[in-house]
Amino acid sequence: MSFRARLALTAAAAVAVAIAVASFAAYFSVRAELRSEVKTALRRDVRSPGAAGADVQLVHADGTVQHVGEAGFTLPSVDKAREVATGTRPPFFADVRL
Repeated sequence: MSFRARLALTAAAAVAVAIAVASFAAYFSVRAELRSEVKTALRRDVRSPGAAGADVQLVHADGTVQHVGEAGFTLPSVDKAREVATGTRPPFFADVRL
């Protein structure tokens, strides 16, 4: 392979790596920003559950689960939420796939 071809191949590989690194950085930066906005909105809206038309699950200190909205199913992580309600665990956010 000629020097010119190797040089072109090396330059193309360097550009590809730079684009991949920039893409990953942009993805994680935007992801963090969006998650931060969602957490802020959830903290703000927790004072009036169900006001925005969302389905909300409230877990009380005695372990009962109260549903606000149309959904009647219980989300995972209820045990952790009960610990938060009783004061034995700090508040947390969790991603849940339904």
